[in-house]
Amino acid sequence: MVVCENKDDEHFLAPRSQCVKIPVSNGLGEYRIRDQKCRKIIFKLKKDGRLVDEVIITR
Repeated sequence: MVVCENKDDEHFLAPRSQCVKIPVSNGLGEYRIRDQKCRKIIFKLKKDGRLVDEVIITR
């Protein structure tokens, strides 16, 4: 799973990228918000490098 705060910069090269990969085990993964002021969190579920599902949470 890939998680981005505020904007989807998954494809930017480091150090610009703010997206993180979260390991998923038995269908579960855990993410803690890094920037408490962020207005949008994007969760991307991928399989074999392809987007399977995406959820955008606006705070």
